[in-house]
Amino acid sequence: MIFPLIAAAVLVPTQAPQSWFTKEDYPAAALQKDAEGAVAVDLSISASGVPTDCKVIAPSPEPSLNKQTCVVLLERARFQPDGNSAITHYKTSVRWELNNIKLDPSASGSSSDFIFSAQDKVSNCHETLFGDKKIGLGDACEGIDGAPRRVIEYLLGIPVPNATKGALRMHMEPISQTTIEVVAPATAHVTTLAETRFDVLPSGRVANCKLIQLSNKLPQKDLCNVINSPETQFNPAPDGNTIQMRLVVDIWAA
Repeated sequence: MIFPLIAAAVLVPTQAPQSWFTKEDYPAAALQKDAEGAVAVDLSISASGVPTDCKVIAPSPEPSLNKQTCVVLLERARFQPDGNSAITHYKTSVRWELNNIKLDPSASGSSSDFIFSAQDKVSNCHETLFGDKKIGLGDACEGIDGAPRRVIEYLLGIPVPNATKGALRMHMEPISQTTIEVVAPATAHVTTLAETRFDVLPSGRVANCKLIQLSNKLPQKDLCNVINSPETQFNPAPDGNTIQMRLVVDIWAA
């Protein structure tokens, strides 16, 4: 996360300073080092409210954060004209923080279990975690509990009777070590919604991500866009080798 800390100033920004920065602004050089820090700057502002110069007055130890702070502020910071023809100054501090969680390149995942109620709704959803860390994006039950039965039936491709149990699962594991226990009953109808494979490099970064399977019932959003995000990082393998991983999302009912 990136937090502009606004000092007292006569100049009034035309929009919230927090909107000047996005997570995509985090410098690649800083991400590679897991570098964080605060950068204090002095902006010179013209009579029209546009920054003309940026000086770092209290740098962070990471040079790329210092440079990027000024690059972003000069490009996006805008202020209401104050009617003064002279250059005015606006001092602020920006704190750069990483909010990504490093995953272990081992078997892990989550299962959101539910039942199909008589009211044509999905109910009683609860999430079970397995492995070292959760890899889901937030609480999956928030999007499942109360969902119309027809939505789940559409994903499964079959009609589902009342009181049927089901689950939406997301699991990740090394390709060479299939260690996650299959929690679906032997009689379950299982539909794989997506599968992707990728390498975890010795540095913990992801490379060579490939989408192996994607259901035509899902939006055409490549899971690799999520996996390749700067927020997706892994702890390096203990032996320092590259690990081939797979990530699977499936749904079942029985």
